[in-house]
Amino acid sequence: MSVKKICLIEDDLAIRLVVGEILNASGFEVVSFKNGALAWSSLSKGYRPDLIILDLMMPVMNGRQFRAMQIKSPSLKDIPVMIMTAADSSLSSDVVFEGVRVVNKPVRIENILAKVKAELSSGSLSGGVSHH
Repeated sequence: MSVKKICLIEDDLAIRLVVGEILNASGFEVVSFKNGALAWSSLSKGYRPDLIILDLMMPVMNGRQFRAMQIKSPSLKDIPVMIMTAADSSLSSDVVFEGVRVVNKPVRIENILAKVKAELSSGSLSGGVSHH
């Protein structure tokens, strides 16, 4: 079984480091970005994670802008996304976030691990998205 790749997009350095360490320690390969623009650049050059964990409120390119671009991209739209946010709003009514799991901040370790594992085993992954 290949190692699952997770793209973590989070502007808060402390959260990025802690969540990245937790996921690495749990056997995932994590690549972190401090804003959506940096992540988008990497994705557009061929990086293919099995899951994107996306913060909403970030400078440069926020999570909403990133997700809007992602769902318009034929090669990227099928990568599952999990929102990690402190925003206290219902995202379920927003077409950009339809069917997306949400992890609320402050992040609880067991909560994020459970949701990541559920997302990666839910069968929503089109097997072998990554070919490198």
